[in-house]
Amino acid sequence: MLKNEVGTKWREIRWNDVFQQKIIADKYFMRSGLIRKDLLVLYAAQWMPETHVVSNYQQLAEITEVSKHKYWVLKLCDSSNAYGIHFFCQNDTVQMQQCFDDKQKRVLQQYITPWLTIDQRKFHLRALVLAVGHLDVYVFHDIRVLIATKMYSDTDMDDPFVHITNQSTNKEHGDYNEAEQNVPLSMLNMHGLNVKSVTDQIHCITRGIFLKITASKNRRHFFSLPNCYELFGFDFMIDGLGQVKVLEVNPDPSLHMYHGQAILPFDVSKAVPSDTFKHIFSLDAVEAFSTMRTRSNQSSGKDD
Repeated sequence: MLKNEVGTKWREIRWNDVFQQKIIADKYFMRSGLIRKDLLVLYAAQWMPETHVVSNYQQLAEITEVSKHKYWVLKLCDSSNAYGIHFFCQNDTVQMQQCFDDKQKRVLQQYITPWLTIDQRKFHLRALVLAVGHLDVYVFHDIRVLIATKMYSDTDMDDPFVHITNQSTNKEHGDYNEAEQNVPLSMLNMHGLNVKSVTDQIHCITRGIFLKITASKNRRHFFSLPNCYELFGFDFMIDGLGQVKVLEVNPDPSLHMYHGQAILPFDVSKAVPSDTFKHIFSLDAVEAFSTMRTRSNQSSGKDD
C-alpha cells in the first residue's frame, strides 16, 4: 500500500467477491458501531466523557439543565473533520436550538477540562488502529499529538482555533506551525504527563471497545471477515487528571500527519510488523478463554 493511501472507498469494493473470499478488502462490511458516534457510545461509554444521543433541542435542554457539567459539545452522528461541531456553556443552550432544524440526531458530549501543553494549549491524540481478519487488533506505535493554534480559554466557546485541535481546521490560521502542532506522543514527556501510562490507557480502552463490540449480538454494528482488514483513526483526549478518554473513531484516517512514513505493510493479511504495531486484541484468544471458562464451570458443577 502506498505511504499516504487511505484505502478503497467502501462503495467501490466488490462485496459479493469478498463474501465468497475471492478477494481481500481493506474495509469491513459492517462497522457502524465504531464509526458512528451515536452507536460508539453503546460500546465505549465507560471510557468516554458523559455522552447522550439527542433527537431535538428539548432533550438537550433537559440533560444540560440538571447536569453538574458546565461545558458541552454537540456533534453530528456521522461527521468528520469537526464539521457541524458546536461548543457551548450550560447557560447558553438556547443558541443550540437552531442546530436541530435539519431534524438530524446528534451526540451531546461533556466537554472535559483538558490537560494542556506547557504553553497552555489544548490537544488531542490520534492513534491508528488496525483491525485484521476475524479478528486481531493492533495499535500503531506513533501516536500523534495534534495541538490547537491559540491558548486555551473557556470564556470564548466560539473560537475554533482554541477548542478544535484537528489539522484541517488549524491549518486555516495564519500562525499554524505543523512542526509544533503535530508531534509524537513522546514529546509530551516534557509536559508532565506519564507517556507510558497514557499509551497503556489507549491500548486498554481500544481492547475494551473491541471486546464489547465483538461480544454484541448485533452483527450490523460490527461484522468481521477473515479476508478483510481496516485502518481506523481513534481520537482521544486527556483530562486534567491525566485520564484518557476516547472521543470518536474515524474511518479512512488521513496519513498526511505521518509525513510520508510507511504505515501498513504491503500485504496486511500475511503479517503485521511487531516493531511498529502493538497487538492488543485477539478474538481467537477471547473465544478460547471463554470456552475454557465454560468447561471449567461445567466441571465444577459436576463435582458439586
